[in-house]
Amino acid sequence: MKILAQDGYGPSDKIECGLNKQFIQGALLSPRYRSPEQFRDKLSGLGTDTAELYIDPKFHASQYIGKPNAKLGKLEEWDYFEAPRRSGLITGSAITPMIEKTLQAQSHFPVAGYIGPNIYVEDANSIDAAIALNVISRTKPVAKACGLGEKRIYASLVPHRDVLSNDKAFNDMIEALTALETPPDGFYILVG
Repeated sequence: MKILAQDGYGPSDKIECGLNKQFIQGALLSPRYRSPEQFRDKLSGLGTDTAELYIDPKFHASQYIGKPNAKLGKLEEWDYFEAPRRSGLITGSAITPMIEKTLQAQSHFPVAGYIGPNIYVEDANSIDAAIALNVISRTKPVAKACGLGEKRIYASLVPHRDVLSNDKAFNDMIEALTALETPPDGFYILVG
C-alpha cells in the first residue's frame, strides 16, 4: 500500500520530510497554491525520480469562477481552469476539450500519472451526476487520443457527502462506473 500526502495551504517542508524518511511514497499537489511557474520548482524539490507525484486539478472549483469570496488562489492562472458552458456539459460537446486541456496541463510536469477533471455532484439523481459519469467514461479514451496513455490515468469523482448516503443512487452510480467500456486506471475521489 502506498501513502500519498495532500498538498495544502502555506509553505511547509512536511511533504519533503515525509518522502525523505519514507513515511510517504508520494504526494497530490494542488495548483490552487502555486502558479504553473512555481509548480516546476516544487516538483523538482520533491525528488521526482523516486516519489509518486500527481497534480490534483481541482477542476470542480471552476463553478465558483467570478463569485465573491471564491478563494480560488492561483487556479485561475492555469490555462485549463475555466468553467465550460452548462449547455456544452449537458450535450457533451465541452467534455472532451475540458479533459484534453486539463491533462495536457499536467503533461508538462514530471508526474507519475494524470488526474482527469470533473464537476461537483450534489445529487446522485441529477443531470450533474450524468455529466460526471460522462466525463469519467471519456477520461481514458481522451488521454489515449492525446498520446498520454503511457502513464496511469485517474478519473475524478467529486460527490457531495449526501450522494454517498443515498444507497440506491450511490449503488446505481457505482454500477455505471464498473460497467465502463474503457475505464480509467483508478479513481481520485474527493467528498464535498
